[in-house]
Amino acid sequence: MAKTELDYMEYTSNALARAAYVTSQEFPASLLLWSRMGAAGEITSPEVGEAGSITGGAYVACKFDNGFEIDANSEYIRFDNSDVPTTKGRIEFWYKPYYDKDDSSYHTLFRIDAAPHYIALRFDHNTDKLDFYIVGDGGTAQCLWEPTWSANDLVHIAVVWDKDAGFDGAKTIAIYVNNVQVASDTSAFGTPAWGANDLYVGNRAGNDRDADGIIDNFKIWDDTATDFSDKDSEDSYNFQCYSESSVKQQGSYSLKITAKQTESLNDTLTRTVSPTIDLSGQTKIKLDVRASRTGSNFKIGFHDSGGTTTEHTVNIASADTWQTEEWDISGVANADKDAIDSIIITILNADAENEIYVDNKYATVEGRSFGIIIG
Repeated sequence: MAKTELDYMEYTSNALARAAYVTSQEFPASLLLWSRMGAAGEITSPEVGEAGSITGGAYVACKFDNGFEIDANSEYIRFDNSDVPTTKGRIEFWYKPYYDKDDSSYHTLFRIDAAPHYIALRFDHNTDKLDFYIVGDGGTAQCLWEPTWSANDLVHIAVVWDKDAGFDGAKTIAIYVNNVQVASDTSAFGTPAWGANDLYVGNRAGNDRDADGIIDNFKIWDDTATDFSDKDSEDSYNFQCYSESSVKQQGSYSLKITAKQTESLNDTLTRTVSPTIDLSGQTKIKLDVRASRTGSNFKIGFHDSGGTTTEHTVNIASADTWQTEEWDISGVANADKDAIDSIIITILNADAENEIYVDNKYATVEGRSFGIIIG
């Protein structure tokens, strides 16, 4: 059976999949910095925010693939202070400490030293507590929590601040561990000024108080949201695709797509097809799909350079089960399918989160198969 291959979803990395299928969604406006931390490129070219710089460190397994390991003096990541809000904000990340809760050393997780102004999160061996504090003109807010972790535990840590006491009653700062508030303060502090002083993650130059652990999926926001229930999801995307090697129908990979509840409605993933594909005379399109939601929640369109888009709504019969979709394109005029230049996947219903897999797309004519379309 003759086949003309364009792309069978054989993407070996998330980066390659996303370069092919470009998402239309926008990040939440309050997300200032997001670094996955799993490789140098994820720090020097973060998903959101200014480029970071790297001194020392290594990339080792953590919560989501790899994180950044800091276990020696003067190993750190440096981010521009423009991504650190002064009046209110939050910072969250995953942390795998290499030490127990009663360790005898200081460990800096992040810090801006703009004396006399500061923001920092550290483990203080004098108190055996995690110490978050902000110092600005007119006061200091500080809260401390005695960790319950053991060496090599994975914990999600978040800190929230608002100098105008705008969250959770009259709180000005708080620490959250695994989505539970464990410490807070109501002390007033003035607006700090960072000047030319940047944010150091894991340590800072000339400091022997390294984080002694791994930091993963580091995010900074300029809001005071206190719900971190999405901590087990690496992404802040509403709609995004991934390279998937475990759930597939053919070859080594499929395309995995995640669509978040509500925010992903009408979002698209668009694959530019170049050179264009001529489907003149072809009568059917087939593909294998599965999804975590049943029903008609997404569609696939094929756009011709002449301006016509031919669309098909996928109806999932059984959740988490592969099914073969087939639709008739014999009624589409050849002039409207002789120069396919893009393929578009669109979310039609976002009442709940959906996880979608697409594989093995091709077009057929009179029983002959052509491995084209998508991808």
